[in-house]
Amino acid sequence: MALQDEIRNAIGAHGLWKGRLNSAIDTGTSEFAPENVRLDNRCEFGKWLYGPTLSAADKRNPHYATVRVKHAEFHKEAAGILALAT
Repeated sequence: MALQDEIRNAIGAHGLWKGRLNSAIDTGTSEFAPENVRLDNRCEFGKWLYGPTLSAADKRNPHYATVRVKHAEFHKEAAGILALAT
């Protein structure tokens, strides 16, 4: 799969979290545990981001570091919202 497709899929998958978080806020429940949501290497994008698909050169790119930080921040915030909601 091309890099652009991987990123597009990741954005879509993480976009689903808006609905999941809204549902948790509305109902006070979720099938997801905040401590698991916080882990940024368990979702499909995280597995790809930290996995062997990307080369060492890719991982040295400053953009890679930015994406890693932003991705981790997303998971941290989503977990925090989920914890408050449930």
